[in-house]
Amino acid sequence: MRFSSVPIMRVSVSFIAVFCFGSSAFAHLGFHEEIGLINEELEQDPHHKDLLLKRAYLFRLIGHHQDSLNELNTLINTYPKDTAFYYQRALTYEDVEAYKQAELDFTHVIRLGTGNGMVFSRRAAVRERLKRFEEALEDYQSGCQYRQTEDFYVRFGRLHQRLGHCRDAAEVFLEGLKQWPVSIVLTRASVRLETDRGNYQQAHKLITAMLQRRHFKSPWLLLRAEVDRAAGQDEKAVTTLQAALRECDSIIDSGRGSAIHRTYHAEVLLAVGDLQAADREIAAVLKRFPDYSRAVALKHRIEFKRDLLETRDNVNKAIRLGRKR
Repeated sequence: MRFSSVPIMRVSVSFIAVFCFGSSAFAHLGFHEEIGLINEELEQDPHHKDLLLKRAYLFRLIGHHQDSLNELNTLINTYPKDTAFYYQRALTYEDVEAYKQAELDFTHVIRLGTGNGMVFSRRAAVRERLKRFEEALEDYQSGCQYRQTEDFYVRFGRLHQRLGHCRDAAEVFLEGLKQWPVSIVLTRASVRLETDRGNYQQAHKLITAMLQRRHFKSPWLLLRAEVDRAAGQDEKAVTTLQAALRECDSIIDSGRGSAIHRTYHAEVLLAVGDLQAADREIAAVLKRFPDYSRAVALKHRIEFKRDLLETRDNVNKAIRLGRKR
């Protein structure tokens, strides 16, 4: 895959205004308070389009999507050539899963010459939702001509992977890592891709580079153990997990262990097959931080593993009893 060039499009001042709008009076306020201040300003100037655009944007952020759409529809009727309003309406449509309408508005912005990297990125995501994958790939390709986020490259690469374009996916992840060389999400995505296609040497290379950069190494040792097991190197995987356990134990015993460290400790314990110890550790984390999403997800994984083992034991027991008869 080649990252070809596309014309860089102009971005209007009002297109940017919604993100950097306003005086210092709006700094450090909650969204509802900001809307209240805007309402006061609009009493003096009811047709101030930047204020109206800002209010529509804030309506979307607080979940008042119909209010946002009503505001933006009025603005578009009044200023049909201002693409900032179409862009914000597209985002609102996207939030309420009206993907066809969102795609039309993003396309309108691009056709009027005010498309930028974010517009291509969002239209690509919408086209994925509509299962128009080839068009989504074209948008991702166009978006690469701009400075992009880590998430952009992850989505772009995963779409290639979903379509079976593994080589293209690998190129996208590596291109993203050129811009975000210490990105955890991009490195993980790249490692998992290389593991899936049996390129274990490249997967190890990516993990080794990350291990050299990270002070806390257990998350990457866990990932390396997964790669080792996929490569059929079970003894090497066990050695890697033992190193992760030693690091977690050392941090926790020193009193420096946070919820993150203890959760990874539980994850390593699960990986080595000590379900009881993993369950105790994660229960201690959730007792203090019941909403910690990673710990909640790990709790579910432990329960699933336990149920799976119990089911297997029950089946084996039934088979043994059947043979005795």
